Amino acid sequence: MGCLGSKEDKDSNGEKTEEKPTYSWDKRAKLDPKDYSISNVTGETVGKLPGEINGQQFIIQNCQGCNIFILDHTDSVTIDDCINCRIVLGPCGGSVFFRDCKDCKVVVACQQFRTRDCKKMDFFLCCATQPIIESSSGMKFACYQYFYPELEGQFDAARLSIFNNNWSKLYDFTPAAGETTWSLLPEPSAATTSMHCVHHVNFVLCVRPFLSKASGRSSKMADNRFLSWKEDHLKGAMPMYVKQGLKREEAIDFVRARLALISAGVSKLSTNVCAISEFVTRTWGVIRDTSARVEDHIPLPDTEKFSNVQIKSDEHFSVIPKTLGTRRKPFDESCLVVFFHKDNVRKIIKQLLHEQTQRSCVLVQTKEITMKPEDVSRIFQSEDYSAAAQQGPAIGLEFNSSDCVRITTEAVRSLCGDSLSSIYVSPNPMKASQDIDAFYNFVDMSMT
Repeated sequence: MGCLGSKEDKDSNGEKTEEKPTYSWDKRAKLDPKDYSISNVTGETVGKLPGEINGQQFIIQNCQGCNIFILDHTDSVTIDDCINCRIVLGPCGGSVFFRDCKDCKVVVACQQFRTRDCKKMDFFLCCATQPIIESSSGMKFACYQYFYPELEGQFDAARLSIFNNNWSKLYDFTPAAGETTWSLLPEPSAATTSMHCVHHVNFVLCVRPFLSKASGRSSKMADNRFLSWKEDHLKGAMPMYVKQGLKREEAIDFVRARLALISAGVSKLSTNVCAISEFVTRTWGVIRDTSARVEDHIPLPDTEKFSNVQIKSDEHFSVIPKTLGTRRKPFDESCLVVFFHKDNVRKIIKQLLHEQTQRSCVLVQTKEITMKPEDVSRIFQSEDYSAAAQQGPAIGLEFNSSDCVRITTEAVRSLCGDSLSSIYVSPNPMKASQDIDAFYNFVDMSMT
């Protein structure tokens, strides 16, 4: 049947034909599973470039002695039966699951992280939720450190915040009685600690005249001794500074910044070497002795395939801020800074992190979370930031150092001036302790 004058479609044989419906999934490009897996490879450098996976699932299995670089965001990744491999995984919006692997070193960022039946694995981890290990041993963890130009955009595509990282908050489903199945990477030896202690004492004794000058007692001899010590120290320590990514002039600034911080405290310690040692050891290079570096575990790719990717594994360039995690805080005083929605907030935070590093402040932890105005009023006991909370998620950063509140307040003001309507900074040490507990308790409750 049909309208008057209509004709039914017929094929050449006079038979009726019907047009098949077209669905959205019929228009998708057909995916070849072989393009989304790496299997049975030995002793090679292999991987995927940015844009080659685009949020699909990926599989790595049965590889030995390989360097594997997956430089794109994924939906989920499983890694099975790999031995003695170096693996870099781009941001994963779902789960990353290691099974039956051993002696591997890995850089990985994901929503969920899990291992089962693995041994002697080192991870530089960024995980939005609590990482889980099961029936595994000899597992070591450090904070994620990696960079290539497309990486930050891949975190956004995977819906992962660069400020939500629970890398050190491990949970073991199958703890073994009397056995430590995981630890933080690395653990400094007593010998190393002792060596640095001697170095710091010598440092202070050499520059005490300069310290006196810094506290207001001018002396030409102080200047001469400092210049002499500075040259000797930089000559002997330059390899260490170069390894940290510092140029010569940057190293001099590094020394001067710590001198400025140390001078006030040491001037009160007279000639008590033990007291000087303890104070300077805490003030100078807090992170350096306990800092694992990706470049010591995973080399950069050296094949033609990756030659155009600008990869950097130095912590100073890392997309993810490097945090102290659950390690013991080196100082008694901390400070909370909370950025509410603000233009160029990531750029401002990066500048603040650099400024705080120069001031020897340690970044303990970070968190990005959506807060209602009533949450903000309750946690910070102020109505001043309620309107800002409605503009977007808040980003909290906990810093730790000697005189941390004053140093952090000065750093924030130097970057933002007096326009602090969307930035909260703890006003004093006591309030800072309350702020940190209240803010991160709120975060934990919101995640459960």
